[in-house]
This record gives sequence, structure tokens and C-alpha cells, in this order.
Amino acid sequence: MIKIGFVIQDTISFNLFRDLIVDLHKDKKIRPTIIIAGHGLSRVINQETMGDIDIIDPFNFCLNTINDYDNSRVAINKNYRIIKGLIPQSIKIVVVRCYLLYRVVVESRELRKQKKNLKNILHKYKYIVSSQDRPFNTSLLLLAAAKSVGARVIQIPCAMIIGTDQGAWSRKKQNVFLKSRPYIGSHTQSYWDTCLNNLVAYLAPGQVIDSKYGKMLPYEALVILKLKLAGLLVDNLWFHGTRYADHILVADNVDYSILSKSYGFHSEILVFGSPFFDKLEQIILNKESVRRKIYAEYGLDKTKKLIIFNVQNLAEHKLVSEGESRVFYDQVLALIKNTGQNLLLTMHPSMNIESYRYLEEKFKCKICLTPLIEYMPAADIFLTGPNSSTLRFAEYSGVQFCQLDFFESENESLRLDRGYKTSKSISDLTAFLVQAISHKNLNPKRLKPTDSFNDKFINFIRLNSVDR
Repeated sequence: MIKIGFVIQDTISFNLFRDLIVDLHKDKKIRPTIIIAGHGLSRVINQETMGDIDIIDPFNFCLNTINDYDNSRVAINKNYRIIKGLIPQSIKIVVVRCYLLYRVVVESRELRKQKKNLKNILHKYKYIVSSQDRPFNTSLLLLAAAKSVGARVIQIPCAMIIGTDQGAWSRKKQNVFLKSRPYIGSHTQSYWDTCLNNLVAYLAPGQVIDSKYGKMLPYEALVILKLKLAGLLVDNLWFHGTRYADHILVADNVDYSILSKSYGFHSEILVFGSPFFDKLEQIILNKESVRRKIYAEYGLDKTKKLIIFNVQNLAEHKLVSEGESRVFYDQVLALIKNTGQNLLLTMHPSMNIESYRYLEEKFKCKICLTPLIEYMPAADIFLTGPNSSTLRFAEYSGVQFCQLDFFESENESLRLDRGYKTSKSISDLTAFLVQAISHKNLNPKRLKPTDSFNDKFINFIRLNSVDR
């Protein structure tokens, strides 16, 4: 019996792996297990929804007995309120920063203890599958514990792989720089941030890139320091699979090219497609019925085309300000409405939908709560902001699509390597919509894979499994 554990951190990783887990469960020689590694998943993952598929919750997330390990800020704010008004401001700042460092040490010790406990749970598994090894400590703990007991680690990224130039753009306003004021608009201007970032860069030089915005770390210095002290830090957090993965199964040749040229790889990179493509293929076969259902559910005009616009969490991730985000959406949605076609909005599942209800009222459209992948093939035109993995869904589905890069996101690789149509202004977008609505296909024809991801994965497991 081959035991395989699937690390589920959020609803995205669950949607990525769900069908694969169900297919594996049908094989009498393979026993898949769902490993809960994030909060709030008990609503969608339980024995009622998954039948007799094994589910384990090593961190007690479903019982809500502990918080995520990345809770230093919460603890600091709580203690800050306690001391507020009791001591001078200058002393408060020193106290808070000392407490930050203290929490890093305490939490790194706790992470080491948790890794030891997890080894007892994972020692019978031959494979552990995860969508990422970024600094979500539950995932890193599981991968580290699995490797230490001899299990093989497989990574199946849920997102499109992008280069460090795109990663640097998305971090340019955050406190991850090594120099003060490296970029206009950066939030990193304090002596404390500069010193701490340079200390971490000295201790973990593999995490530093020299971007057009200055030398940069991929995540906050305190996060990297904590992982370093806990013995969990991967070789290069800018990319997947630089320490724990034995195999990385990527979706396409561009993903392969980006990862294979990156620093610090010890794993085998294989072009495998994606479980999402399997799901899209099933929906494409039933495209007309899905389209009729969407049109009926949202009261759309059957004589008009359907334009889906993906609302990204640009402001939430501090890629742009909230004001810039609103201006962007107002411009784009006003233009789409003026075309007279049907408009439907979709959002990332982590976003607070209530914050965007104003778009429904202002532009007389609806936000679709169904996961995008379940109705993407029903669209005629798909639009989204820069660096979104949803672009690949549209490409696979044969939908006309365009990425809107109004923010100088440095996403030339998405335009050149992947051939994605890019609009950098409202005038560009206007020209695209005129052509797309007039039935001119502006994107290459989709390629249908010869084998499904699930079938290839099951064969891969069988061929590579040996008794330990």
C-alpha cells in the first residue's frame, strides 16, 4: 500500500488536489490522505464531503485550538495596547522591537518541537504532496518532517511560475529592501528595517536579488530570520522547490524554463500539465450547458457576448494603493459596460467580497461566487490584471483574453515567453475589445494534452514507488 499525504493549506490547494485525491482513492494499491494545514478548512473538508478518504489535522486547525505561527504582529499589537500611555513613545518603540525579536526566538523553538512531533505522524508515508514551500510554516514543517523520515516530496504549484522581475515589482512598496529609500513610495524608510534587512541578508545571502528597485528580500526579515533559526529556510524563497522537493510537476514549458534557470535547485522538474487543466477539460466538454446555466443564473442577455473581468487583490497585497485600485477598476469597468456586452466579475477566494460590492451597484453587474475555473470556458472574453495565473486558464480554454498592465509590473516575460496579449492603457484595451467583440481571435489555438494529469500522476507514483 502506497501512502500519499496531500498538504491542504487553503481552498485553492484543496480545489487543485481534490479530483486527484478522489481518483487515487479508487486505486486499491494507493491510499491518499488529506493533511489539514490551514484555518477554516473544516467547512469544506470533512468526512461528509470526502467520504471514507482519510483526513488528519496535525495542527488542530479544525479545532481552533492554536493560531497560525505567523502571529507575531497580533501578539505585538495586543501587548502594545497594554503598555500604551504608560511609557514614553521612544521607549515603546524599543520595547516593541525587542519583543519582536524575542517572539522570533520563541516561535523558532516551537517550530523545531513541532517538526519532531510531525515525524511520528508522517513516518509511514512514501510521498507528501504540496502546492508550495513558501514561508507558511505549517507546510514547511510538514515537508521538513517528511524529508527527515525518508518520504519523497512532490510539489505541484497551483500558480503560474513567474520570474524574479515580477516578484520584485509586487514587493517594491513593502519593507523587504536592504537599503533605505531604494524606491519612491517604499514603506521601508526606518533605520530599524534597514539594519534588520541587512542582518538577514548577511545570514541568508541566497535570499537576496538585485532588482531595479534595489536589493531585495522575498519576505519580511523577521519571517526569514525565524525560519533560519528553526532550520526550515529553503535555499531561495523566490522560487518553489529549492530544498525539500524531490520532484516539481509544472504545468508548461515556460514554467520549466523559469525554474530550471533559477538558483539552488536539487529537485527534478517535470512538465506534467496541471490538475486544473483536467478540470477545465471536463468543463469544456460541457461548455454549452455551463454557458446556459451562467446566463440563466445571472440574467444575462443571450444575444450578447460574455466578458469576465477578474478583480485582483492589488490593494490588499499593497501592489497599488486603494485609491489607485479604485481608479483602475472604474476605468476598465466603465469601458466594458460601454461595449454593451454582458459583464460578470470574479474574485480571488481570499478577498473580502463585501469590499467590492460597490462595483456591482456602480456598474450594474454581478460578482460570481463560483470558482472561476468552473465557468471560464463559458466566457467569450477574459480580462485580468498583471501576473495572474487565471490567464493560463483562459489560454487553455480557448477564450480570448488580455492582461491589463497599467502599473508597469515588469511582466515582459508573460508577453514574450507566453505570448500573452497585454494592454498598457485604456486605448490599448479599447482596441483589443473592438477586435475581440468582432470575432477576431487574438490568441493562439489551445492545445489539448494527450494524457490527463491524474493518469500521468498515478503512473508516476507506481513506477517510482519501491518498498522502504
